[in-house]
Amino acid sequence: MSVFVRIILPLALVLVVLSGAALLLQACGVVLWGTTALARYCPIPASVTDRGRLDDLRREGASLRSRIAFLEQELAARQCTVVFDDPPPAPVPPETENQPPLIDRDAWERGDLDALTGCWDLEAQMRVRNVTTNRITLYNQWNICFDGSGQGTEKMRATDGTTCEGPVSGSFDMRGRLIIEEPANLSCSNDGWIFRRVASCTLQSDARATCSVFQPEPDITSTVRLQRDAGGQ
Repeated sequence: MSVFVRIILPLALVLVVLSGAALLLQACGVVLWGTTALARYCPIPASVTDRGRLDDLRREGASLRSRIAFLEQELAARQCTVVFDDPPPAPVPPETENQPPLIDRDAWERGDLDALTGCWDLEAQMRVRNVTTNRITLYNQWNICFDGSGQGTEKMRATDGTTCEGPVSGSFDMRGRLIIEEPANLSCSNDGWIFRRVASCTLQSDARATCSVFQPEPDITSTVRLQRDAGGQ
């Protein structure tokens, strides 16, 4: 009997200790003695190093998202220009009623006076000084209209409303230049006049003409551009 007690009591004591420990500590992945049940598995706690690395990755991700947002805003603000290997042809400007027609080059080179028929604009900003008062008047409109024989009239208008009108004639010389002459000083509405002028016009490659305007009395030369009136007349 004593031998049995000495054997059974220690075994019972061991079982009690093991069972209590299992219940108190909830061991992870331990099979209880005498059973086939597996105690619930406890997760392995993350180390301090792993938590620090996770925090670093989170901060890095936030920084990258900020950088992406900044680059998207910068790209949206840029204006991009497409560059072609072979540049596309220049667009042809649309025809409008205000676009002056080109000068008939063939008729001009033949010296055909009928090519002058209609009205012309001389692009100029002419500053005319009154020789008595020294007052300056700016003329920014100059128009000439010819008939089929080269005879015509001209009209100038100043920014202050002053107008000057008179006869004029046109002819071609042996060098193919158009010569526009005033027979006398040009009378103006302010009781003044503009000294007589002779213009020599040369046709340019763009079917416009450049005119050298000479005033014999004050001995002054200026340059203006001649083109068809925008009305096409």
